[in-house]
Amino acid sequence: MKRILFLIAALAFAASSCNLEPSIDHLRVCNNPDYDITCPSDNSVLDAGETDTIYVTATISHVPQNTELTITWYYLEGSETKIDDVTLRTDEDMVDMPVYSYLSKPYEGWPLGKYKVTIDMELEKFKMVEKEFSIE
Repeated sequence: MKRILFLIAALAFAASSCNLEPSIDHLRVCNNPDYDITCPSDNSVLDAGETDTIYVTATISHVPQNTELTITWYYLEGSETKIDDVTLRTDEDMVDMPVYSYLSKPYEGWPLGKYKVTIDMELEKFKMVEKEFSIE
């Protein structure tokens, strides 16, 4: 009987310690992702001469099916200027699934300075995440 109570208590503790809230983890910016479009490391500074495309990658967890996810790119010099955005919709419950977006170099080249990318979801109590970086 003691073993059964211990097992029930252990399972209750494990269930209560699991965070099943929607989350975005491993948010990274890079200019050279892995073959599976994952940034191997986070780069806070990118070289304008060596960067043709900027990628943002992340892992989303515990996101319900049919959730809208928006990735927005900004240029921060002068005033915050929206560059572009993309909206995705999850087609199944997402657990540790990679997401990414990219921004291609403008014809005139990258304006030097600070940038920001945000990821937001249409979920109650979800706080938008953001990553700042610069191009030098």
